[in-house]
Amino acid sequence: MGLYNIYQWLIFFYIYCFLGWCIESTIVSVESKKMINRGFLSGPLLPIYGLGAVLVLFITLPFRGNLLAVYFVGMIGATILEYFTGWLMETIFKVKYWDYSYYKIQYKGRICLVCSLFWGVLSILLIQFVHKPIERYVLLLDDRFVMIISIVVTLFVIADTITSIKATIDINKLMEKSEKALSEIKELKSEIELILNNASNQLYYIKDGNEGDISEFSNKIKTSVDTLKDKIEGLSNGIRKEVAKLSFIKERLVQGYPTAYSTKFNYKFRNFKEEILKKHSNEDVEIENRKNLILQKLEEIRKKYN
Repeated sequence: MGLYNIYQWLIFFYIYCFLGWCIESTIVSVESKKMINRGFLSGPLLPIYGLGAVLVLFITLPFRGNLLAVYFVGMIGATILEYFTGWLMETIFKVKYWDYSYYKIQYKGRICLVCSLFWGVLSILLIQFVHKPIERYVLLLDDRFVMIISIVVTLFVIADTITSIKATIDINKLMEKSEKALSEIKELKSEIELILNNASNQLYYIKDGNEGDISEFSNKIKTSVDTLKDKIEGLSNGIRKEVAKLSFIKERLVQGYPTAYSTKFNYKFRNFKEEILKKHSNEDVEIENRKNLILQKLEEIRKKYN
């Protein structure tokens, strides 16, 4: 097993990307009791597994005769890759795709001792058993064929990556829009509360007014509150419509990482749509009841002094 040309390295990379995808998708699908396309890409590839395998294959070249060295070198290399990948995804997309915080020995939820030890075991399995038959098969292939296949797959992966990045950015934008709308809704609700509180305080004084004053006051309250409620409904409807229009790719990203969550906004991928829809449900029965109660009292006053 020696060094390979660039196209052979690419083929190995894609093979291990696919094997990693098979393993992860199977595990998550069994846990979820439904088919899940695990991973950042839409295609059946998990790049972190491909990178990990290629990295281990490369950095363990000088230690192939020493399994203990392969174990520790592979473990350290894979752990560094896992940490850097986690940091990069969190920095760019503001999303934590995995979190090891529940493990006793871990660092920032990106790496943990249990997984690192497991990477060492996988490194030995890769070098001693998995890679040898794959290597034999790839080296039997014509160099020109390997070059063409690796280039074609790379072009598809680049296109897939661009699409997936855009989808992730769009999901973050939807979260941001949702939080901005919720902030505006909170301010509008505060305005409604102020109107209703002032109206409640003025009920005593309005008794001395004539019927015209009472009717005008009643209409003013109703119009002001209903106008603000319409604005709230408009903001929430806009978010609900965007959630309803989530593309297949965005849906897949959300389902592919059910335990992922936004580090910037308070959303978990597992219930992403449900959380947004719940926050924008607009079931403000209390506000409507308070408004109707005040209007009812005003009507009673109007009838009493009519």
